[in-house]
This record gives sequence, C-alpha cells and structure tokens, in this order.
Amino acid sequence: MKVKYSNIGEIAQAILVKAGIKKGDNILDFGCGTGTYSIPAAKIIGEDGKIFSVETDITAIKILNENIHIEDLANIEIVHTDGDIQILFQNDFFDFILLFDVLHHYYFTDSERENLLREIVRVSKPDAIISVYPEHMNADNLIIEMRTIGLKLIEKISGELIHYHEIERGTILNFCKHN
Repeated sequence: MKVKYSNIGEIAQAILVKAGIKKGDNILDFGCGTGTYSIPAAKIIGEDGKIFSVETDITAIKILNENIHIEDLANIEIVHTDGDIQILFQNDFFDFILLFDVLHHYYFTDSERENLLREIVRVSKPDAIISVYPEHMNADNLIIEMRTIGLKLIEKISGELIHYHEIERGTILNFCKHN
C-alpha cells in the first residue's frame, strides 16, 4: 500500500513515541536510509536533542539532506560511513539508539553484527534504550544474541511501522543494559 510521506511521517512518529523517544534525547539512527525515522525523531526531541543519522548510501544521504532542509530541522547531523563497524562517539553518549531493519545478514555477518552491537553498548548511556526492528531476522535468536552482549529485552511494541516507504504491521524490540 503506497502512502503519502506525511502519513508515513505521522506513523513513524507515533511508533517512536511508543518506543520511548522523548524531548531532549540524543539519538543514534544507525542505517537511517532516507530519514524515514530520523525526521520524525528529530521533531519529537526538539531543539534540546540531537540525532545522528548514520548511513553508507550516498543517494539516501542526499535525499535525507533534502528532507532536513524541507522540514527546516537543525537537530540532525548526517554521518556518512563506509560501513566501518566502529562508531566514532564517546562512551555513554546516546539516550536512544534506533536499529531498524539493519542487523540482518544482508548487511552484516554474525561476527560483524556482534562487533557492531558491542559498539552500540559502548556508546549507550546506562539507561539508554536500544530499539530494534528485527525485519528479516528471527526475533527469538536476536533476543538471545543481545543477552550475550549485555542487553536485556524490556519491551515488545507492536504497531504500524514503515518498511521500504510502505506501512506494515510489525514489532520492535526495546533493550537496555543489564543493571
């Protein structure tokens, strides 16, 4: 089902609010694509927050940059990466991390995914939420994998999500560090 961007933005914003993004958060949107979730997240966090949108695809980055200007958002910083697993941020920096439809085998081997997730843990604040849309993955296996690197499942949130610019029903998994 094809929809207008405004509808997509509203749906993305609704699921992000349910996931726990709030005003003033520092957010990492890893594998942000064209900004399907970065743009709505930036609107939620407001001027006091900052979103770092990480992407490898230069075409997607150009579209995201155009959307940032159209929406007149000053709280998004685009980070172009060549696919390096190391995340160049200080320890305990992010309040919220989005890993939507990026952890599957199309992008990462098992060992690369483990290295990425260890970096995610490193850059997450102690009370941060790591939110995963495990599309193209077995969610139960992912939960076990996350547990082995020090994350625990705190919530499953089902609802309308955006996948390839279309609306579909899905479930996101929210994790936090073990205390």
